[in-house]
Amino acid sequence: MTRRFAALICGTALSAMSAAPAFAAEAPDVAKALVLTPLRLVAFSAGAVIGTPIAVLRKSYANTHETFSSKSDNKVMAAGTALAALPVGIFTGTLEGVFLGTKNSWMNSTEHPFGKDSFSLGEMKE
Repeated sequence: MTRRFAALICGTALSAMSAAPAFAAEAPDVAKALVLTPLRLVAFSAGAVIGTPIAVLRKSYANTHETFSSKSDNKVMAAGTALAALPVGIFTGTLEGVFLGTKNSWMNSTEHPFGKDSFSLGEMKE
């Protein structure tokens, strides 16, 4: 039984390694990615922890301003619109900000690990 098991293991290893020369062309990219993985994880974590609240605040402000955008001269109507626009802007800004904060952190953790785009301080791309 052990001879059959050893033959099976050796055969599997030989068949798996027969494609190894095909992977040799990608070896420098894989090695670079393996070395930079701890840095990327630290940069992503820092960007997500610090950048997500920043993105939430920025999107909440933008969504509240977009929802409010009253061009009326009536002060009472503008105040009523502002009272309705504030919860809508905060709710939608929170949802979009959480998504964009983590997305910005992940997308920018490789090229510029601790740059302003990683912390959602740059241009907010959707």
